[in-house]
Amino acid sequence: MRVTVVVIAILGLFYLTSCSNTPDLEQQYFDKGVYAFTIYDTGGDSIASGTFNIQNITGKDISGTYIFDNVYQPSQIISKGETKEMKGSLSDDRKQVFINANPRMADANIFLRMTAGLLTYSGEWSYSTFVGVVSKGSIKATKRE
Repeated sequence: MRVTVVVIAILGLFYLTSCSNTPDLEQQYFDKGVYAFTIYDTGGDSIASGTFNIQNITGKDISGTYIFDNVYQPSQIISKGETKEMKGSLSDDRKQVFINANPRMADANIFLRMTAGLLTYSGEWSYSTFVGVVSKGSIKATKRE
């Protein structure tokens, strides 16, 4: 009987301490800062990785820069090592972001749509021209400290 009480007490302590430092989904949102990202093709293979920097937030509007540091597959739409401008918008709760990675052009745009998760940010990217979406895949990102 005494052993059972001790075991239950120990299990209760493990439960309480293991949950206390776990990030809550409610704590994750998009804010100013640098995010490391990787984009993948529809088959799940890495295409490129880099960083985007949300530098300004005014209401729901965001702006900043991005750069592709590594290109893993040949691509006509990705320029390695060139810092470019981006603009976009946040949802009311800042858990979703939409980014236009070529805001000065009506054609040849890379669009990013991401949702804040427990520890990462994930979503979809698409490359769109006047004829519509030409290429698409997934994106995963983490915020740098």
